[in-house]
Formats: sequence, C-alpha cells, structure tokens
Amino acid sequence: EPWRRPIWLQDQSTPLGTTMHGTWTRSWNVARRMWVRKRGMKRDVVQVRGGPMGLYRKAVEDGICRADPAQEEALWKLQELYQKVSDNKTGPKHSGLTVVDTVSTTTNTKTTWWKNVMDSLQDTEKKKKYPQVKGVYLYGGVGTGKTMVMDLFLDALPIPVRANRTHFHDFMLNIHKRLRDKPNVADPVAAVAHDVAQEVAVLCLDEFMVADVADAMILNRLFTCLWEDGLVLVATSNRAPDQLYEGGLQRDLFLPFIASLKRRCEVHEIRSRTDYRRMVQNQGGVYFHGPGASEALRERFEDLVGGTPCIPVVVPVTESRELAVESASGETAFLTFAELCDRPLAAADYIALCDRFSTIAIDDVPIFTAASKSTAYRFIQFIDVVYENRIRLLLSAEGDPEELFCHILTPDQFKVQKADADREVFVDANIGFTKDRTISRLLEIQSHEYLLSFAERHARELLQYLGRRAVA
Repeated sequence: EPWRRPIWLQDQSTPLGTTMHGTWTRSWNVARRMWVRKRGMKRDVVQVRGGPMGLYRKAVEDGICRADPAQEEALWKLQELYQKVSDNKTGPKHSGLTVVDTVSTTTNTKTTWWKNVMDSLQDTEKKKKYPQVKGVYLYGGVGTGKTMVMDLFLDALPIPVRANRTHFHDFMLNIHKRLRDKPNVADPVAAVAHDVAQEVAVLCLDEFMVADVADAMILNRLFTCLWEDGLVLVATSNRAPDQLYEGGLQRDLFLPFIASLKRRCEVHEIRSRTDYRRMVQNQGGVYFHGPGASEALRERFEDLVGGTPCIPVVVPVTESRELAVESASGETAFLTFAELCDRPLAAADYIALCDRFSTIAIDDVPIFTAASKSTAYRFIQFIDVVYENRIRLLLSAEGDPEELFCHILTPDQFKVQKADADREVFVDANIGFTKDRTISRLLEIQSHEYLLSFAERHARELLQYLGRRAVA
C-alpha cells in the first residue's frame, strides 16, 4: 500500500502533498538520493528529470551522442551543483553597496556604536561559517568531452541564474581591460572582481590554462574576491590543479591560488579513453601537408574567394594597435605562418583576427623545434582562439598534426622515453601538455561536424548544402 511505505519509496508520479504524510518538506530528488545512498543503489538506475544529466540521457536516447561512463561520472558532479544553484543556495545576498555588506532585515533604526561593532563581528563570523557552494573543476585528456558536459550544465541552468561561459583567454583579456579602466583605485583587482560578481553568479571557464606571468600574479587575489562575493566556478582544463603554471616564473607566488582552487571547487578527472575528435576526423580539403601543400592551399583559397581580388586589410586590435593582413577578400584572409607567429602577437591579436574574418588560410606551418619554441606557443594560442570562435581554418604544413609537435616532450615524457638518435627533442612543460589539445583540435577542424558548427555561426547559407551532404 502506498501510504504504508516510507516517503522516499513512494511512486514518483504521486502528487506532492497528497499522501497521509502531509506536505513534503523535501524535494523528490533529495529523498530519492537519500534512499540511493542508504541502499547502495547504483546512480545509473535513478530517473533524472532535468539538469545536465537529463539533457545527456536525452541526447543518448536520440542517438546524438553515445553513453560514456567517464562522462557520466563528471555529469553527476555537475548535476549536484545544478541542484544547489537551481535551489538558489549560493550564499548570502549582497546589497550591492560594498563587497562585504549584507542586506539587513531589522527595522530598528536606533543603534549604538557598540551594537554596530558587535553586529559587524557577528556578520563576519557568519560569512566564515556559511557553507559556500563549491564549484567543479574538470580535467582530463583531449577529446574526452569536458567542454560538452560543461555546456550541458550551462544549458540546463534556469534562466534566472546569471551564468556566463567563456574561454579562459577571453576572460583574462577582459579582466586586464577592466583593470586598465581603474587606474586610481586603491585595490583595482578587488574592485574588478566585485563588478564581475555583480554580473555573473556562475562562471564557466573553458580550457583553464595559466601560461602568462601577468595572469598568474593576479589570479589568487581575483578569485579570492570572486569567491567571497559568492561566485560559483565551473572550469575545464587539460591539467590537474597542481600542474597549473608548472615551471612558470615566480610560481611560488601562484601556489596559494592552487590551494584555494582545490578548496573552493570539487576537482574531478574525466578518465575516458576515447578521443571523440579523432572519431569524426575527415580529410575535407582543409589541411595540406607534404609536397605541393602550399600550392594546394592557394588553389583552395582561390576557390573560396571566387576570383575576387585580394587586398591588404588593417584589423584594429586595441585603440592604439592594429594588425596588418597583406591578403584578404571579404571575410576570408590569407597569411603565412611567419606573418602569424614570427611577430610578437598575443591572444588579443588573434581574437581581433577571428572577429574580422570567418575563414583564415595559413601557409607553411613548420615542424616545431627548440629554436621555434616561442612561435609554437603563439600557434597554440591561435588554434585555441580559432576553435573557440568556430573559424574555418585552412592550413599547409610541413607534416601532419602529430608530426608538428614530435620534438616537444613534457618532463614526465622525457623521463620515460629514450630520445631517438635520429631526432632532436626538447622539454617544455607548458607546450608539452597543450600540444595534445592542439593536435586534437587540428584534427577536429577537418571534420564535417566542425564545418557544420562554422556554418551555423558564420555562414548559415551553407547549412542546407551540408545537410544534404551529411545524408548522402
């Protein structure tokens, strides 16, 4: 009999408040989880309604993606965070006047100096004891679905939740711009953090990677203030927190941020052995290597511009800086690798380039060696920006994507691998870790699925053609 069973064993379809137990004081999901933990029942048999796990299971049922136990483990972490955020349990509400004040509920206007002091001490103690909502930091190998599960979490959030999803490079560029706009503020980092926290309650950062000393030196102060303001962080990375900024300048000053990150976020590794980007690799005439690669790239570029003459174009980067592109037609640009990476360019330049052009052709990408370490780092940054903005990229290179980075090893790889006598190798922690992501993205950029995402964002007139091609 339904009324004889404990409340968490009753049928999920029973209307709330209709049992003899009275109005439910907990949601069905909470009661169900209690029962699952008590009985040792596996989570995969629990019916999930809504949230990132609900979207994921719907996608699996529809054949959009295939079930992956490693991804599901990560999604359970995000499902729990989704429930907390949806329930609006994100910390004390600020009045918007200062960083530390809270909205008062008292109506008594007669206060004394001593009462003000005691109230301030009590408020400080409450903030220390308040159970902050911990974010989630996902890390793992390339192509394991980190970005996908984070996007499912973001898509599932209810509209009232102020959430923002961006690439780590873009986020830090925005932070530095805000800092420049506050030249006369005593603590500009805290002021910028407070502004960000007023705009965003849940911040999703993709590809969390610290390589710049300017970023490393402000991250601890920045995120300490953000977390104090109640911000919830969800991040993806190829590196575990302890490996961030490894080998960087003055890393000892960066270590407090790692400790704070591990304390404020639940760290979870996605251990999927499948690289889904490799599964969709398709040589679609966008990556050329070997003899005649430059000629094939130029011919492909000429087909895209359709005989339209190419002219030099100046791309504004900042108010005081511009980037010259020698050959462009409409939204299509042609650059040599030397023009792109031999110059002292940074993420801001590549973002401006991708804002101006939707198709970019790069000629003569070399196999990287110790002598070209700085250009390799710029190339990695460029590929990150291209991928994030879904730019159509055409390349001619000296070798295939894996051969481009064959000389670069991480310290751990150097220990376990004996250097080949026939090739020169050099050790670089930052490039060694990020090269796998770049190789994976160079493969995915060649896929039909990536071209579809490019068309959806930049050239919707191609969707009909791509759809017919996909069916065929």
